[in-house]
Parts: sequence; C-alpha cells; structure tokens
Amino acid sequence: SAQSLLAGVPPVHQQQQVFGQPQNPVGYTGHQQQSYPHHQQQYQNHHQKTQPPGGRRRTTASMSELPINVQYTIQNLLATRQIDGMLDDGILGMVKDLPEPLALQALEKFRTIDKNTMRNKTAYLAGLLRRELEKLGKR
Repeated sequence: SAQSLLAGVPPVHQQQQVFGQPQNPVGYTGHQQQSYPHHQQQYQNHHQKTQPPGGRRRTTASMSELPINVQYTIQNLLATRQIDGMLDDGILGMVKDLPEPLALQALEKFRTIDKNTMRNKTAYLAGLLRRELEKLGKR
C-alpha cells in the first residue's frame, strides 16, 4: 500500500534543510503541493521569482559559459583548495557579468589574499565580485 511505501519518509515540512534545499527521498522529483488552499498560497509565495531592486534578475551561469581563461583560473582555485567546493551558479553568474580582464583580476586578487582567517571563502569571493560589479554599475 502507499502508506507502507511512505513509512519512515518525513512529510515535506519536516525535512532537514541542507544548504537551503530539502533532502529528497528516493524517487522524489519536486515539491509536494498540498490540497489545502493556504498551503498552495504559501507554496506560490515562496516559489515565485523575485527581482532585485532596479528590476534586474541576477545572472546565473555554469562553468562552460565562462571564458576559458576564467575557467582555468577557477579550476586552479579548486585544485589548490583555495575555495571549498564548486562555486554555485550565482557566483559564476557574477564572474560572467564581469569583463574577462576584470574577472581574472578579481580572481587573482582573491588568490593572493590570506584565507587562513576567513570563515567562508566563497562568501568572501562573492563580496569581492559584487564590489567589482558595483563599480561598473551592474549590481
């Protein structure tokens, strides 16, 4: 029966959050929507796209969309453990929004900074990229 198949699978609202995403049970392909109207409204409010001030959507990108020299620089940061794991599509989008020379310059600046006291290297890099974009009026 369906109940025996779902035994031990927590309801959606009780799932653990891991990096902002619910853990998905095997075979789970998306958010469950309850038939209760107030749940559906909460779902719609939570999942509608919001635009940042100024009406611009944030750029997202994958590694393959970046210039090859920028890809190599990021791979080097990963290989030398100067960043902890792959950068998310939002940070890659910030890199993509910068002209290639400025992107390389920002990544080089990050590479040369002492990271021993940094609590979150990725957040530091994101801040560095955001400041470069602000100088260009792109954020």
